[in-house]
Amino acid sequence: MIFFGRVLKLGFINIPIALLAALVLLAAPPHAERSRLLMGTLLIIEAPGADRASVDRAFETVAEIESWMSNYKPESELSLLNARAGLGPVPVSQALWDALIAARRAWKDSAGAFDPTFSSPGEARGFGKVAFFPRKRSVALPEGARLDLGGIGKGWALDRAAERLRRDGVEAARLDFGGQILVFSPPSGRIIRLVEIVDPACRRMPVSTGRSFQCASAASLRLQGGSVATSSNAERPGHIVDPLSGNSMADSRRSLTVAAPTATEADAWSTALFIAGPEKLPAHRGICALETGRDVVRWHGDCDEYRHPGEPKKL
Repeated sequence: MIFFGRVLKLGFINIPIALLAALVLLAAPPHAERSRLLMGTLLIIEAPGADRASVDRAFETVAEIESWMSNYKPESELSLLNARAGLGPVPVSQALWDALIAARRAWKDSAGAFDPTFSSPGEARGFGKVAFFPRKRSVALPEGARLDLGGIGKGWALDRAAERLRRDGVEAARLDFGGQILVFSPPSGRIIRLVEIVDPACRRMPVSTGRSFQCASAASLRLQGGSVATSSNAERPGHIVDPLSGNSMADSRRSLTVAAPTATEADAWSTALFIAGPEKLPAHRGICALETGRDVVRWHGDCDEYRHPGEPKKL
């Protein structure tokens, strides 16, 4: 959850309330806040000073990505690529190629903890078995392999939506895609936003326990720019799979939050470090990992920019 706002101070006291309200509305810059269901979750875009058309174009950017990235749509480009596994190189669009190259980079950097082939059978599993042919912009999957970009998809879409907003001249925005946050603003006027990391144990409480839905905050992050993503079993136990073994991580009782310069990095690394452990984060990457569990909060990586002043220096 992010808390931020503006305060407007007025020195007038004799203007009728209705007239004052009208003057405020006329003087205020446009403020677009809209939401739309995409990729199976809710995307909220808040962009002070932006018009609705700019926000709508950002939504359409994400909708277009969903159209070729979805594994649930048999006509999507990724589904068609999966259907041709074992049949040799398949030409792909520039959009899918760029996403796959980003996924390959995350796979290499994480030593295989992030792997889009996690749902493939054992003999076909392993992103290193996927062949890339840059000259022809083609990709060849081994027989039986299946690519799933769910571990990077929301982050990739958030970065592209932010690029669309910037091209339209939007200087500041907050995007919330099912809990993954991306914010940007001018370097000279950055706003510090507070991101609360909810206790993962609280979120797993079943409704029948009668517990309140008001869950405690496990930790806080300061976000001036970039993205924050969390991986856990709180909402969908077992949906994260260890690509090396093919087993689900359903027994893990913790959450792993990553703050990074881009949403793509935050999304991919939150998955990779949930599987491999935050201690596997390479040094000096400009990425902060926050592990929360039963009465445990541990910080890893480059966290000075993100650590809330009230948080302990070493945990």
